[in-house]
Amino acid sequence: MLPVIYSTSVSLDGFTAAPDGDIGWTAPDAELFRFHIEQTRPIAAHLCGRGLYQEMLVWETAEQTVSGEAE
Repeated sequence: MLPVIYSTSVSLDGFTAAPDGDIGWTAPDAELFRFHIEQTRPIAAHLCGRGLYQEMLVWETAEQTVSGEAE
């Protein structure tokens, strides 16, 4: 059986989005982005809430829209 790993991104006050729903504060720099790629590469499944799922829909067409090797 595969291990279950729980991970979440929140601000210091415990919120994941601004009052208007913006999650732009979560955008990582290049080094942190590479780290997250290496951490998530072996993951077999992701469970997302509605807001994050909607933000991640861009990956359905990633082959046409990627702008760099890491992406």
